[in-house]
Amino acid sequence: MPGQLIDGIDPMAVTGGNAHDHDGGDGAAVPYATGLSGQPTLGTAAAADIGTGAGDVAAGDDSRLSDDRDPTAHASNHTDGTDDIQDATASAKGLMTAAYAAKLDAVGALTTDTTVNLTYDMTAAQIQALIDAQPLNLGGYTLTFQFGDGTYNSTMTARLTLPPFYAGTVVLQGNTGDTTPYEPGTTDPAVILDMSAGTTDCIYAFRVAARLLVQNLWIKTADASYAMALDLSGCSGQVVIKNVVLEAAGQVNVTIGIGAYSCNAVSVYTSFVSNQYLGISSQTSRLFSNGNDDYGTAPKYGLQAGSAGVVGKTGTQPAGGTNNELVESGGEIR
Repeated sequence: MPGQLIDGIDPMAVTGGNAHDHDGGDGAAVPYATGLSGQPTLGTAAAADIGTGAGDVAAGDDSRLSDDRDPTAHASNHTDGTDDIQDATASAKGLMTAAYAAKLDAVGALTTDTTVNLTYDMTAAQIQALIDAQPLNLGGYTLTFQFGDGTYNSTMTARLTLPPFYAGTVVLQGNTGDTTPYEPGTTDPAVILDMSAGTTDCIYAFRVAARLLVQNLWIKTADASYAMALDLSGCSGQVVIKNVVLEAAGQVNVTIGIGAYSCNAVSVYTSFVSNQYLGISSQTSRLFSNGNDDYGTAPKYGLQAGSAGVVGKTGTQPAGGTNNELVESGGEIR
């Protein structure tokens, strides 16, 4: 019969006809919880409506969960100290620094002969910034650093560095009207680079592959260890120095007028050295000295060749207070 279980027992055949026993007595009601005490907490989202307003919850297919949106502008936070991105280096990602940007700007090449005018009231840092702003690739043109007349002194406490320029000519020069050899005390250069208040070189040419011409300058250096008026290091291009006066404040330390180190070809013409330990020096370099002299206090050694360096000479040469020439470590003067 309908409603009867397979064992033939009628579930409705219980006391009262409309209830059955769950807790020991027919006719007792099944107990139900009347509150949420002790039950899992569902949170406010369970009771919130689905929608786009405040307090609503988003549906799983809400378009806001998948549409493209630009982030809020916040670039300044990464450069003002709030949440800065690290500087980029050769081995780490980051933001390009001003120093790297300056180097990148210099990757181009000259497109014409260029003159950079310098004045005696500039600091060494200002002059160096103008040097560094030039492209290394000279593109076959001439880059001239023109020193205006005057004495560059109290602000010249750091050396000027020529970077590895190539494919052209670099000129460092004073007054172009000084066309005859100087006679210090009689006809002095119009441009004096006085770095005697510093402790290092005056002009440092580092691996310059372009032709380098230095002329019409009076360069003064301090009596400091290995302070040089002209420090030429690893220059593969031809270097020509003419009509310059090189003077040190003393020779207690190893001061040098012109020092050539691992250079291919250096020629020095009609120039004067004074009061250095070494007037003209060649170390692992080929140097030609033609018609040079000393004035005032002679250097200890007029010419020096060492570390297989060679000095070829002709005409007058600077005398030395100790000896005119110093040859050591496989050097040669001939």
